[in-house]
Amino acid sequence: MEIILSQDDKKLCGYDEINNKIIKNSSSVVAPFLEILFNASMKQGEFPDCFKLAQVTPLFKGGNKSDLGCYRPISLLPALSKILEKVIQVRVMNFLTEQKVISDHQFGFRPKFSTEYAILDIYEKLIHNLDQSHSSCAIFLDLAKAFDTVSHEILLQKLEVYGIRGNCLKLFESYLKDRYQFVKLDNEKSTISLIEFGVPQGSILGPLLFLLFINDLPSATNLFVKLYADDTFLCAQNKDMQLLENEVNLELNKVYDWMCSNKLTLNILKSKYMIITKKRKIENISVQINSVELEQCNSYKYLGVMFDKDLNWKSHIEYICGKISKSVGGLAMLRHRTSISVLREVYHALINSYVKYGILIWGNACKSALQPLNVILNKVVRIMTFAPYGPLDLKPIYRELEFLNLHETFLLERAKFMFKKKNDLLPTTIANYFDIEAQPEHSYDLRRRPNNNDRFRSNTATGNKSIQNEGENLWRELPTYLKDLESLTTFKKHYKLHLLETE
Repeated sequence: MEIILSQDDKKLCGYDEINNKIIKNSSSVVAPFLEILFNASMKQGEFPDCFKLAQVTPLFKGGNKSDLGCYRPISLLPALSKILEKVIQVRVMNFLTEQKVISDHQFGFRPKFSTEYAILDIYEKLIHNLDQSHSSCAIFLDLAKAFDTVSHEILLQKLEVYGIRGNCLKLFESYLKDRYQFVKLDNEKSTISLIEFGVPQGSILGPLLFLLFINDLPSATNLFVKLYADDTFLCAQNKDMQLLENEVNLELNKVYDWMCSNKLTLNILKSKYMIITKKRKIENISVQINSVELEQCNSYKYLGVMFDKDLNWKSHIEYICGKISKSVGGLAMLRHRTSISVLREVYHALINSYVKYGILIWGNACKSALQPLNVILNKVVRIMTFAPYGPLDLKPIYRELEFLNLHETFLLERAKFMFKKKNDLLPTTIANYFDIEAQPEHSYDLRRRPNNNDRFRSNTATGNKSIQNEGENLWRELPTYLKDLESLTTFKKHYKLHLLETE
């Protein structure tokens, strides 16, 4: 069916004219119009109806084409709608930041925060527990269609509690109300359906609204909590395994009660737990939520990184090797048909991107664990340069390509992290690592002690792997001229040159 906007809607937003101007990047026309539209929306507390219609396009992910579960719905909204939403989002986020509303346990969709920092926070917690001779129960929860099942009524109640009131609250109520969508596949369109739940997919404000919806989850439990949007990690620790089991099950009941109160559904089959301990003999424990037992696992992929029960990163390194091995054959064929500069671009896009991601955390694995990845990277360099196999010093070839080897890539990422720390570019949660000391056994979290500048003092070799120790040692050894650089981009460039020039 053809989607037709009312004349009032067209008159309200200048639909045809403005969208044509956006396509032509005519900001001189769009900017004044947006200012008028934003002021009108804030004054009246209404979001234009013509911006609340989404076109959903199914994207095939693989598998059986007749199975609807093998498609990912991509929601498309008017371009002008996203610009207006961005204006609102910036102002609301400024307010939330000033009032410190969003939990420090949330790493998703926030300035300075990232998936890598969420992974780092979890890793630091786990090795701290091992250093204190605690066993950890790490729980990975999978929420079923969390973004699509948000209750508008509950969300608006939470917005009011967080200080979004008056016309601003009315604007969000209008934004969520009377939203419609239709499915387009090839040239066929479905009928329009009303959206009664969830935050708008493909929107600018959707992720922010979800953060506020799930914001109070950490306060519902005493477990260590880390969130990246709906990706939820929970952890408890204890020296006694039986006490650990009791504690985890008690706290998971609280988490389940919170989910029921907020009308969210847990995917029990995809939610798992892992025991991380130094004990050779592990007692069997049962971890349950709503009287349903969770599956225990030895490794789990969380935010793109494979955590394993020994924290030796062998599972993740094997995962990376599998990913980049698929690109090696392509490089071998491509090298006969293109220049070295193109090969370098392909290398950075298809290989180095996998290597760099999360290396800040897993790059301190032992040499034997890293060896398979080193072998593949050396093979890639040989392929790109037609270097012969056999005994050969590859360091000059790495230098000619201006590539860093695996260990140097790790050093660069650690150095960048320390530069951000010294220049206040890190999230407060992460920067506080350098202002804490070991906590008492009953503590669930690593809490900041504002007047204490002592670093975490490790008791074991495991504890020494903490970025608090390794990062400070690396920074201390850097040349002074690198430490005095003012921008991260300049620091990265000069430190890479420093590594390439170091024999």
